[in-house]
Amino acid sequence: MSLGLSARNNSKIKVRQPLAEIVIAAGTEAEARAAARFGDQIAEELNIKKVTVHPAGAGPLLTAEVRLNLKTCGQRLGARLKEAQTALAALDPTEVAGKLLAGGTVEIGTSTGPEPLTAADVQITQKGREGFTGVADRATQVALDTRVTHELALEGMARDIIRQVQDLRKKSGLEMEDRIQLHLASDNPKVAEAIEAHRAGIAAETLTTHWKAGGSHAASVQVDGAKLDIQLEKV
Repeated sequence: MSLGLSARNNSKIKVRQPLAEIVIAAGTEAEARAAARFGDQIAEELNIKKVTVHPAGAGPLLTAEVRLNLKTCGQRLGARLKEAQTALAALDPTEVAGKLLAGGTVEIGTSTGPEPLTAADVQITQKGREGFTGVADRATQVALDTRVTHELALEGMARDIIRQVQDLRKKSGLEMEDRIQLHLASDNPKVAEAIEAHRAGIAAETLTTHWKAGGSHAASVQVDGAKLDIQLEKV
């Protein structure tokens, strides 16, 4: 779960925005079983539509990029720094990352002999395939699909609309169980489309029994930078 949260944070996409898929390459069989068993919980917590477990025999899920950490290696290597960078670039980055993240060392050749590197000496970046962001912890890898389709964008807007309506309900002093009549209006075509596409879901989440203009409680808010007018009344 923590790696999934890290991937969401790295994506810089708000949590209210649903995403299509997260792929988990478990480091152990126990982790793979847990990912499969608790897939629904993971999906709900991270607001993901689908959780996929990457097959153990399918190879690495992510591609590693490695480069020397100049803070730890610059002074130590001195004039050998450039040749060390060239030597590191000639190695398989995924293999190097795997060894170092597992606590091992990697040797590179320099003009004065082999030079051992630890995880502190190398900056490791894990990359997913196009459209995915990746994070890893030792042998466990996670790839998050960051592509927001039109349908997912509308659903994200609908969730934001629900939040805004709930905020107005609270500010208006309504009780949690109070039913309301609701009116939503926006000149923005995408926001209007989100309202229409998710009308039933908005009604269910906000306890709306009637769609009707007017009401003693009103607010103008922003949804994805677009104006949304809300009017509601207890029924």
